[in-house]
Amino acid sequence: MAAISTPRMTLADALLKEGVIDRDQHDRALKEYDRTKTSLIRILTEMGAINDKTRLEILRRSTDCDMINLENVVPSADVAMGMTRDQCRRMHLVPLRIDGNSVCVAMEDPTDLRALETIEKIFGKPAKPLLATSKQIFETIERLPASEASQEAVELPRSWGYKFFAFLSLLFLTLAPMAIFYCSVILTNAGRKWYNGLAMSQFENALFFMVVWGSWAGVAYFLNDVIFGRKKS
Repeated sequence: MAAISTPRMTLADALLKEGVIDRDQHDRALKEYDRTKTSLIRILTEMGAINDKTRLEILRRSTDCDMINLENVVPSADVAMGMTRDQCRRMHLVPLRIDGNSVCVAMEDPTDLRALETIEKIFGKPAKPLLATSKQIFETIERLPASEASQEAVELPRSWGYKFFAFLSLLFLTLAPMAIFYCSVILTNAGRKWYNGLAMSQFENALFFMVVWGSWAGVAYFLNDVIFGRKKS
């Protein structure tokens, strides 16, 4: 069988060629892969179409990736600090070392284009995938330094107290200027004289209030977001 040579070839394609899955399973797996961030390995495993032994056999025949034994392998420092354990677990891979102009990566699925692109973005080098057993990959991930650096910002869950304080801040930023305006303009003789001099109708008064307060509410929301931030999904 020819080796996988294009990025459009996937594990699902290889399994379909080998007769392990049918066309319906193939299409459902790829549709789910495109819809979610779940790896194709996990999707096919949950479908009952593949196990670790089958995966290794198919990929060894269908790709030109070398097999690696990770039993005593410790990732080098130049790559170990580039990804967190959680990142590696999500993508079912572990970077091992820099090899020339590429990053050697032990992977469950070397045809996973999404994972390969992520590796390239993080390290600025293309990935050189190596096949490994799922067990050894996750055992190696656990050997990564506990203080590994992450290129993703780790965001702690917001407590209810924090959220309440942020809400009060937004309320204050939104209402305080209008209260100050009311006290300085409506409740003082000079303010009333200026305001009445505008000679606006009730409709114009209402429109003026809505535009001014609405514009400030937008500014207040932006300021509150800059100060407290919103947790990204």
